[in-house]
Amino acid sequence: MSGKDVKDLLDLIAAFKSNLQHKQFYQAEKLVQKTAPILHKLGAFSLTDSVDDKLFCLAREALELSTITSLRLGENDPKNQVLFTTGYKLLKPFYDREQALQMAKDPALQRLNPSASQRNKITALYLVYLLKFGGFVGTNKIAEEFEIFSPVLLSTIRMWMAASAEKAYESLSISSAKDVLKLDSEGDVVEFAQARGWVLRDGRIYFPQSEVEHTQGSETSVSHASRAIIENGIGYAQQLGTIV
Repeated sequence: MSGKDVKDLLDLIAAFKSNLQHKQFYQAEKLVQKTAPILHKLGAFSLTDSVDDKLFCLAREALELSTITSLRLGENDPKNQVLFTTGYKLLKPFYDREQALQMAKDPALQRLNPSASQRNKITALYLVYLLKFGGFVGTNKIAEEFEIFSPVLLSTIRMWMAASAEKAYESLSISSAKDVLKLDSEGDVVEFAQARGWVLRDGRIYFPQSEVEHTQGSETSVSHASRAIIENGIGYAQQLGTIV
């Protein structure tokens, strides 16, 4: 990628930030239209291992700023909802790559600066937007757009519940973990556990901090707070599944 192309991208990011800071949303609309062509020219949508980490981070930032701008534009003009949906679809491969590295606990994730990612914020903002203005677009449209977000939401909820389970339980049976993590089969549980680095033994999952302790009554040794989080998370996942 040429120095000029990178400069164009940096200038675009700076312009987005300035316009958002000063709430000049309509002035930012033309920037939204520029984002994808600039990124295509840089090859930023070819998300293979050969893509430069710096380009990945800059492209993600530009798309996030563009998507947030589109959301703000849509507050006063429902037709601009499509801009936000388009922005999210362009971001999804970036977020999928982050998610895959996170699941695998791959140290390469740190090179993508995950703390700078606005994945959860953007997803949450759009869901709130749909709930607020959904009546303008019709039930079928809402369902279609929830389908776009539900895999990311369910994956995020699952990761959150997995972290809570590690704190709440010393171990879990595979069948119990299937219910806790809302996975479709025990085979999915095994795959998830292996990706997360959990130990599988005699039909049970042993979490890292308690691998040496594998008593059969360990499921009763829980943090009430973490267990409540898990139960609430399961309920939320079930509600989301009903919506989509």
